[in-house]
Amino acid sequence: MLNIEQQTIDKLFRDLTRIYSTSATSLIGLVSIKTAIEELTCDDVNLYGEIMKLSDAIKNTQPRMFPLDNLMLILDNQIKSLSNKKQLTKKSINKILNTFRIRLESDLKLLVEEGIKWIENGDFIVIHSIEENIEHLIPEAKKRGINFKILVLKQDIVTTGKILNILNAHQVEFEVIPEYDLVHYFDKITKLFIGTQSLTNDNYIICDPGTSNIVSECHIHKIPIMLLL
Repeated sequence: MLNIEQQTIDKLFRDLTRIYSTSATSLIGLVSIKTAIEELTCDDVNLYGEIMKLSDAIKNTQPRMFPLDNLMLILDNQIKSLSNKKQLTKKSINKILNTFRIRLESDLKLLVEEGIKWIENGDFIVIHSIEENIEHLIPEAKKRGINFKILVLKQDIVTTGKILNILNAHQVEFEVIPEYDLVHYFDKITKLFIGTQSLTNDNYIICDPGTSNIVSECHIHKIPIMLLL
């Protein structure tokens, strides 16, 4: 793949993560891959090479697009096995992608069930980015009748707007402040919830801009930090 094409894909994923969690972005990616394969014009004998090009492009995104890139590693092994057996077809690839979708949805459900254990009545939780916690966990906690409030740290208008739309849609009480005003709330907030855009090969997490400063401040003030990965 040409460098300019890889840069275009990188930017596409980065733009998506401004308004969607990594799980939602990965699900969108799976749907797009499925559509691309269905519309691909090539013989079955050339299918393996074309799918590997697509898989490599996703695995080479900067930053890594977790968890979609991990699924591509599994896809590589499975299509190689099918190709060796001369059983690789669009239908067989579609079946694998459907399995990935079910797996992602199951993992997301488990994350919500585990995460909701950390939300209690009276909590004042800090949120500043679009991740699974704001798309699924917070709405589910509200649905289950837990009484809490969200402190939204203002980011760019697109990201913050999406967060507020979700909170309003689920009638979650919230307050919005600039990030630099957080220092005035450490006697009120009870937890910080963060997610991650991707995971590096050496197990470092890549988060939205400003996350490291927020985490450091919360550590100093002994505010519990919940990483949803």
